[in-house]
Amino acid sequence: MNTVRPLRVAARGADPAVTAWQVLVQACPDPSWVVALPSLQIVAANTAAMLRLGMDETGLRAARADHLLGSPEDMAYWSDAEAGIVEPLLSDTVMQGPDGILLYLRRSIQPFSMPGAAAPTHCLVTLLDTSAARLAQAEQEDLTAVLQATLESTADGILVTDLGGRVRAFNRRFAQVWGMPEDLLVQHHDQAVQDWMRHMVQEPVTYHKRLEALQEATLLAATERLILHSGAVLERVVRPLWSRGRPLGRVWTFRDLSERLATDERIETLVATDNLTGLPNRRRLAERVQRRRWRCEPRATFSRFSCSTSTASAVSTTASGTTSATARCTRWGSDCNASCATGTASPASPATSSRCSCRMPMPPRRSRRRCACCRPWASPGSSTARPSR
Repeated sequence: MNTVRPLRVAARGADPAVTAWQVLVQACPDPSWVVALPSLQIVAANTAAMLRLGMDETGLRAARADHLLGSPEDMAYWSDAEAGIVEPLLSDTVMQGPDGILLYLRRSIQPFSMPGAAAPTHCLVTLLDTSAARLAQAEQEDLTAVLQATLESTADGILVTDLGGRVRAFNRRFAQVWGMPEDLLVQHHDQAVQDWMRHMVQEPVTYHKRLEALQEATLLAATERLILHSGAVLERVVRPLWSRGRPLGRVWTFRDLSERLATDERIETLVATDNLTGLPNRRRLAERVQRRRWRCEPRATFSRFSCSTSTASAVSTTASGTTSATARCTRWGSDCNASCATGTASPASPATSSRCSCRMPMPPRRSRRRCACCRPWASPGSSTARPSR
C-alpha cells in the first residue's frame, strides 16, 4: 500500500515563491494545488489534494492540470489557459474517488501573477466536496415530494398558512372546492386568496369576523360549516401547526359535505315515505301522533279512509284545500290510508276530513258502503265526537 506524503518544502536555494506556496496550500483545509502557466505543471499541493486525487508526490508532480479531473469543462479551460486565455472559474463538477464512489465537487480556479508580471503566471485550484450537502438536498426534495403527493391524494382541500396568514402550502383539491384559479395560489397572492374565499360564502361579514378571531388565537382549534353561494356546504377544520415545540402556523382543512348531506336527506326520505305512493308511511304517522300527544293539541284530528294507490296522493291535496288546517295523508298499509289535520281547524275538522275522503273514488265492492270506511278519530283532549255510521 502506497503512503501519501505531502510535497516537501523546497530545499535551500530553491525558489522562495514556490516554498511559500507550498506552506500556504498545506494550511488549507480543502484540497488545493498551484498550477504553473502555461506549462500546466503542479508546483505545490497539500495532503488533502493527494488524498482526494489518490496520487502520491511523484505522480502529482508528473501530472498535468488538465488530466487531474478529466471533465470536458476542465479540459477546455486548461486548453485556453495554455493558449494564454485565463479567467476565474467557479462551477460544479463530478469525479470518481479513489474508492470508486462518485463525488460531487465545487471547483474554484483563481489565476494570479508574480510581482512585475503582466499576465497571470499561476492558478490556485480548490475543491469543495458537496456530496453530503447534495445528498441532504436530495433527501429533502424526496421528503417534500412525498408530502406533496400525500396532500394531493387526500379528498379534502388543505391550506397551510404561517402565523401571518401567508400561504405556505396547498393542494389542488383546495382550489377545486373553492372554485379558485390556481394562479392565485402559485403566485402567492395571499390577499387575493382571502378575498376570493370571503366573497364565495353566503355570510361574508360573519365569515370575516370569525377569521379574525382565529388569526388572533394562535392555538385555537375550531370546526364549523360554511355555506357557499353555489349551495355547497363545507366543513372547515382549523388546527395549529407545531414544529419543535412551538406553533409555526395553521392547517386549514375543507371537506365538501354537499353530497353526504344530500344522501342523508334522500335516505331519510326513503325511510319515512311509502315506496308506491310517495306518501309518508306509518312510521311517520306514529311520529306525528306522538308529537301531537306531547304537545297536547286538542285541535289535531286523524281520519282513516280506503282508496286505490293511484288516488291516495290526491287525498292529501284535497284535504289541505278543503280545510283551514294543514292536512297530510299517510299510507297505513294496503289500501288503508290516514290523514292528519292540524292547526286552527274548527271542531268540525273530522267531519270535513271524512267528507274529503268520501269524495275520493272507491273500489266497486265498497260502492254501497262508501262512508262506512271513513272513521275520523279525535285527538286526546278534543271535544269532537265520532260521527255515527
